[in-house]
Amino acid sequence: MCSVSNTPSTALPRGTPMPHEGADFPPQPAASPPLGGAASQSQNSRTFNLTFHGVGDPPSAIGDITAESHYWLTTDAFECVLDRAKDWPDARITFDDGNLSDLTLALPRLLKRNLNASFFIVAARVGTPGYLGPADLRTLLSAGMNIGSHGMQHRPWRRLPPADLQHEIQGAKARLEDLLGIPITQAACPFGAYDRLALRTLAAAGFTRVFTSDRGWASSATWFQPRNTITASTQLHDLDRVRSWSWPRRCAHQLKLALKRCR
Repeated sequence: MCSVSNTPSTALPRGTPMPHEGADFPPQPAASPPLGGAASQSQNSRTFNLTFHGVGDPPSAIGDITAESHYWLTTDAFECVLDRAKDWPDARITFDDGNLSDLTLALPRLLKRNLNASFFIVAARVGTPGYLGPADLRTLLSAGMNIGSHGMQHRPWRRLPPADLQHEIQGAKARLEDLLGIPITQAACPFGAYDRLALRTLAAAGFTRVFTSDRGWASSATWFQPRNTITASTQLHDLDRVRSWSWPRRCAHQLKLALKRCR
C-alpha cells in the first residue's frame, strides 16, 4: 500500500487492561469524533469515514480465509493508513465484525498515535473463536473506544423479512446493551446493504448514527454516514482521489445515495 519501516509487529495479549487517562468506563458518545479533535469541528463540517475489518493474518476460526483475506490488512499497511489519517483532521476510523485483531493488533497502534475508533460488533459472534469476548469489548471501552452494532448474525439487511430485520437490528442492540450495560447508539450495515425498511427499523430502534459502505464524504452532524472501506488492494492514492472529489461530483454522489435510501 505504501513504503513503511520494517519495525517488528507488537500484539497486545488478550485480557490486558488498557490504561486511558480520564476514562472510567463511561457511557459512550453518539459517535467517535474526527481524529483531529471534534471541538474545532463545525456541526455542519465534512467527515471522511474509514472502515477496517481485520489486521494481520485472518485466523482459520473465522471461516473462508480466501474470501476474508481481501478485507484484512498487514500490520504495515494498517499503520501506513493510520499515519496518513493522522494528517486528516476530518477522518473518523471504524472497524467492522469484531475480529480479535481489533484488540491485539489495532488497539495498541491506535493508542500509540492517540487515535480513537468505533468498533461495530456482530452480536452473536461475541466470545466465539477468532472474535472479541465481553471482557475484550470492555477493554476497548476503557481505552476510550466506542462500540456499535453490526447486526446479530451479519446478514445483509436489504430485503430481509420484517421479523428477521427486527432480530438483526433491535435484537443485536439489546444483546450488546445487556453485555456491556451501556446504550448502543451506532450501527453499521453488514455488507453495506440496506433499504428503506432497514433504515426505518434502525431509526425506530433509537440509533443516532448509521454507517454504510457507500464511499465519499459525510456531514458530521447527519444520521446517515457513508464510509470508505480499506481492503488489501486499497492504495493511498485511491483515498486521496475520493477526498479530492469536486463539488459537482460530491453532489451527484449525494443524489445517488438519496435515491438508494428510497428503495
